[in-house]
Amino acid sequence: MDNEELRKLRIMAIIDKGTSGKVILRLLDEIGALQARIAELEAERRWIPCSERMPDKNGWYLVMIANEWYDVSSDYCAKIGGEVYWSDKSSITHWMPLPDPPTTAA
Repeated sequence: MDNEELRKLRIMAIIDKGTSGKVILRLLDEIGALQARIAELEAERRWIPCSERMPDKNGWYLVMIANEWYDVSSDYCAKIGGEVYWSDKSSITHWMPLPDPPTTAA
């Protein structure tokens, strides 16, 4: 549903002062909250250009390496004295945090 459809539904729900209108308004509020959470998660899990910023702490990260083709790999990043060092000396162009590990054994 796009924003215009949601706006029309909200107007119809406001006009309908009965139970169905209240239910529609509640559902529209839930949709809005879910859309905001999706945007938040997408912002957390995007490829971050190294030119924009580097990782704040030591650890393993997914990295995009520029060579003849673009490769995705993992690499260790160490921040020492304000400088950031990758263990792989390749041309790392982008990075993102690794996802959390599974919580249950396979």
